[in-house]
Amino acid sequence: MFLGIWIQSNMTWSEHVDYVKSRLSRVTFLLRNLINYVTPHYIRCAYFSFFQSIIRYGLIFWGNCSRITEILVLQKKVIRILSKANWLEHCKPLYIKLRILTVTNLYIFDVLMYTLNNFNEYSLISDTHAYNTRNNQNIQIPNVRLKKTQISYKVLGMKIYNKLPKKYYMLPEDVFKERFYKWLLNHPFYSVDEFLTIPISNIIM
Repeated sequence: MFLGIWIQSNMTWSEHVDYVKSRLSRVTFLLRNLINYVTPHYIRCAYFSFFQSIIRYGLIFWGNCSRITEILVLQKKVIRILSKANWLEHCKPLYIKLRILTVTNLYIFDVLMYTLNNFNEYSLISDTHAYNTRNNQNIQIPNVRLKKTQISYKVLGMKIYNKLPKKYYMLPEDVFKERFYKWLLNHPFYSVDEFLTIPISNIIM
């Protein structure tokens, strides 16, 4: 373990996911017992303080691993607890009602913020040719063969950046962050691919 993150040589993140699941299970037990004794406001505050804080720590590194769905399942369980919903109830409307991001949306947001904060490390398509093409303001994504590199936060950050209409990047940084966060609150995703395959016309912030 290094700074609270389990790092394996094969970068599967299995040990870290097991560690996170163990911590989240204890918090789930706490929230289930609190729900009948505190107001919705305080139970929601408890969620952010004790549950989401665990999920978000180092998320850009491990948030797209193959076992992230197990974290999503635990999060859905807690969302149903907070909503006092039936165990079979569809969760996306509950995420929207509670104003809580899915673990996938947290990952998308954090990875895009990393990309924007390190934008000087990337090259745009317009840097390689002068043609005024529709995508010339997209980041030039390098060709990579390894699967682990293809799903890494750096490559996915480029894809997420390219997905959004470029007019929104002209906004002041704090305004853009607020609008994108609110848009994600209204569009719960369960996978990064689900986000990347939506029509760009649906992204209206």
